[in-house]
Amino acid sequence: MRKKTKVTTALVIVILVLIVWLAMRQSGAQQHEPAAEHGEALAKKYCASCHLYPEPQLLDKKTWREGALPNMAMRLGIRMPGQDPFKDMDTTDARLVHALNVYPEQPLIPGEGGGEGFRSRWRS
Repeated sequence: MRKKTKVTTALVIVILVLIVWLAMRQSGAQQHEPAAEHGEALAKKYCASCHLYPEPQLLDKKTWREGALPNMAMRLGIRMPGQDPFKDMDTTDARLVHALNVYPEQPLIPGEGGGEGFRSRWRS
């Protein structure tokens, strides 16, 4: 009879651990937004702070990746190493744009340092 009690106790413990694990996994899944929803929330917060929220369908993926997003990132002070927002400007325009702080030296979004983490989000 003792052996049966030990097996029953072990089975109850395993079931309880499984229930707790499933409950924790479920609550963790509910706390994290899907990446697309998270990206949309960031865009509505940061992009729409300067201009109307741009619907993703406004541009094709290549234009977003290679044009709009890198330029907007630089306007938020996020640059890839070696990236120069002034390279194609004449000296007078570059001075004016620099004086107006169009391309800030420091990131305006907290936690966005060198740019690689930010840039990796728009590669897909």
